Amino acid sequence: MPDFAPVIRGSGEMLLLVEDDYSTREAMKTLLEDSNYRVLVASNGQEALSIYQKEGEAIALVISDMVMPEMGGVELYQTLVESYPEVKMLFITG
Repeated sequence: MPDFAPVIRGSGEMLLLVEDDYSTREAMKTLLEDSNYRVLVASNGQEALSIYQKEGEAIALVISDMVMPEMGGVELYQTLVESYPEVKMLFITG
């Protein structure tokens, strides 16, 4: 029988999920909420930047798609890190 990695559950940490595809964004949001995370969502980097500027201190991690309209994940990171060098970011792509 294969060994499985332990399930990682949050402790109510707030995450910012940035994904332009609605179905993917909603599925990931549900999975994260089911794992005990609070999730803010944005459909592009510009929207995420606005949310982070308001909620940044409360956001434990930004999870961002790489390629999106208006502002992609790398540009979002470069913009955020200038003002918030402590930002933690995980890139995803599909």
